[in-house]
Amino acid sequence: MEVVAVYEDGPAAKAGLQPGRFITHFSTDAVSKTRLTGYEAMVGRHQLHDYGMIARAIDSKRQIWPHLHDPTLRLHDARGRTYQITPTVGRNLMSLPLKSYLTLLQSLVVMVITVGIWAFATPSRAVNFLTISGFGLATNAMCGAYLGSSLLTIPPEYFRGVINLAAWGFTVFSYGLLALLICFPIRLFRWPAGELLFACGVALQSAISFEVFELPFHSFQTANLLPIPLGIMASLMQWWYSREDPVARGSVMWFSLSIYGIVLSVVVLYSIPIMLLVPPIISPHWHCRRNPAVSTVRYTAGLVEGRGMAGGWVCSGRCRSGSCEAAEH
Repeated sequence: MEVVAVYEDGPAAKAGLQPGRFITHFSTDAVSKTRLTGYEAMVGRHQLHDYGMIARAIDSKRQIWPHLHDPTLRLHDARGRTYQITPTVGRNLMSLPLKSYLTLLQSLVVMVITVGIWAFATPSRAVNFLTISGFGLATNAMCGAYLGSSLLTIPPEYFRGVINLAAWGFTVFSYGLLALLICFPIRLFRWPAGELLFACGVALQSAISFEVFELPFHSFQTANLLPIPLGIMASLMQWWYSREDPVARGSVMWFSLSIYGIVLSVVVLYSIPIMLLVPPIISPHWHCRRNPAVSTVRYTAGLVEGRGMAGGWVCSGRCRSGSCEAAEH
């Protein structure tokens, strides 16, 4: 892990730790020198492309988690230097990144609007699906803010649960919108097509969450992108069937433009880069300096701010598999 910032007058600064150093091992009085993998700093499902990566991240977090509060914690860098640092793990509410505040605000706004629609709108299929989608989006945003602000401080046993909950939230959001496009403003089919497609999305996410199978590229993202072509077809059908109703056609136009504007932004700035192993533009705490095919995660443990390199990826040509060339020599 590369140290990119050290808090002034903090324990790390007093121990002599400086930005640019590569931490490759840790140890305590009770634990011998143990190599870091880089997976300790994994913070979200956008970085975890398969079940193997999730398992390795949880194992790595479980390895270091019991020692984060040990006053005898020592960090070892690539050149063999040792830093005796008293851990102060965690953040207070006023020290979170700006993106975490914005994400939390977004989720609260979506939740308030969703509750308002559910409470005051005339009950209908469209209102039900819109409400479900809103709750799904708010859940996804809350989980993302929690993962982004907790970082190393999230217990390993909660890590996978929060990731799956975030995935479920986005699945409910995307398939709920697909069902909404099928029944608003005109119900396209006499049979419950929206309900069946929504049920298929839930079943697909269940199969992914319980590791029945994996999808190509990135299971979570692929599952969430599948409704897009079906939604486009539903919008075209709505446009055709509303050709004799100017009010309905206007609703189709503005509703479709709003939905697909949001979806297109998320797909271009988040989903497609993840599937191509390129750091997404709108994802918090994922930074890369030179190699675009690399995931480098910024994290803060109350001591230093650094980047974790996942196994097999390269950051600035200096680190491989979470260790440095200097350490290999």
